[in-house]
Amino acid sequence: MNHVPNVLDHWLRQCGKARLTKVYQVVQLPRSPEDRLLVIAMTSKTSAQKLIAAFAESEGPERYQCTCFEHPEFNFDR
Repeated sequence: MNHVPNVLDHWLRQCGKARLTKVYQVVQLPRSPEDRLLVIAMTSKTSAQKLIAAFAESEGPERYQCTCFEHPEFNFDR
């Protein structure tokens, strides 16, 4: 009988348990059609809100946009 767990099998099972984390992307919208979209930050919700608020005070809210997406993050907690 094998009472010692196979470490590789355990590790592979943990890798298969990926969880999704929400990521917020703050971008600066182009001023003209020739300009490109500029990614300012990929961060947490709180930080994205603070960035957008600070930019809105200085340059106006119509110049920046925040989008949210889910990103896979491996969970190795046992």
